This record gives sequence, structure tokens and C-alpha cells, in this order.
Amino acid sequence: SSLTRKPLALRLNLVGKYSTRPGHFTNIINRFKTVWVASLLLAQISITTIAQASDEIRIIRVSDYQQEQQLRLDSESRFNLPKAVIKAINHEIPLSFTTEIVLSEQNRRFGFEFERTRASIKYQTRLYKTGVDHRYELYNSRNHKLQSFQTLEAALLTLGTLQDFPIIKLSELHPKQRYALKMRISLDHWKLPSPLLIEALFKNHWQLSSDWYEVSIQTPGSWL
Repeated sequence: SSLTRKPLALRLNLVGKYSTRPGHFTNIINRFKTVWVASLLLAQISITTIAQASDEIRIIRVSDYQQEQQLRLDSESRFNLPKAVIKAINHEIPLSFTTEIVLSEQNRRFGFEFERTRASIKYQTRLYKTGVDHRYELYNSRNHKLQSFQTLEAALLTLGTLQDFPIIKLSELHPKQRYALKMRISLDHWKLPSPLLIEALFKNHWQLSSDWYEVSIQTPGSWL
């Protein structure tokens, strides 16, 4: 019986302690409400900020080949940006697009598939419009290359094109081995200015990401 009395006594003592201080119990309830609302908001943000594949960014081709003892790729992607995003660009708001390329080694043992990442490349390209000469600029964070275009269409065409892109040295790949080469392009809405960031957390037209485009590679017995 002593085990059932102690929690009851503790509860009575706590209630008596809070009830003797005016407004204290009300403050606790208000704090609980604040934490509860904040938790719901964070849950909503975490759900809406998950990158989902969209038709606004579409990878249409990825080709791998060997050159200068390296595995390289060419790719083509198409951008069909929503009107709100184009409007933001034309109002000189910079956008950051993330390109991800992953090469993984695929193995099968005891009936299970295993993957091991052999190369992972991730970089950002900044797209913005200059107010002085009204041109569109692309800045590539990987090679620090800056390009200028007269139209947004030309800038997006270049943004969606990769040529002679090095992935990994052939000497680092195993002969007669299966590999998967995957690529994805997405808009990094976390790089938007604060007013637009709030909108981007809840508006689908800012949640832009292509599907993962995957190419299977079977290495030969020898690269010679």
C-alpha cells in the first residue's frame, strides 16, 4: 500500500505548491501550449520541405563513357520553371540549384543487394539577373566559372547541360563489376531571402526537384 501512496502524496504536494503561487499554473499551461504549437509547426515544415520530384526539372539523358583513363558523363536536363519562380528571377532574386551525382558499386550476396558509394559529387550553381545590363548570370561553385546570357532560356539550357564531366579514375573501379550512376538536380530553397523562404516552406512551386536518373554500368574485364 505504501507504493500507491507515494505518487499520490507527491501529486498533492505539487498541486498545493503551484496553487499557492498566483498565476503559476496558468503560466505552465501557456508554456505547454506554446511548445505544442511550435512542435506542430516544425512537423509541418519537415513534411513540406521534403524534396519531391516535379516536372519543372527533368533529366532526359545521362551518358557515361571512358576518356583519359577516367569515367565521364554527358547529361541533358530541361527546366520548366513556375511563373512565380521566373518572376522572382526577373526581380533579381538569386536562385541556387544543387546538382548531385553518385556512383555506387552494386553487389549481391546471400540473396541480398548491397550498394557501396564509390564517388559522390555535389555542387551548386547560382542563377541570377543583373540590374545593370539585364543579363542572366550562372556561377558554378565547383569550378568557379561565371557565364553570362542574354535570355533566361539560354541560361537554363546551359544549367541543364553537362559535357565531359569527370566522375572517377578507371583505376579505382573493379573489373567485371556492376555500378549505378545516379544524378539529380534540385532547387535549394533554403538559400532564398527570408521573406521568400517562409513562402517556400509551404508552397509547392518552390519545392522543385528532378527524379533520380539512374544508369547501370558493367565494367569490362580490362580497360585496355
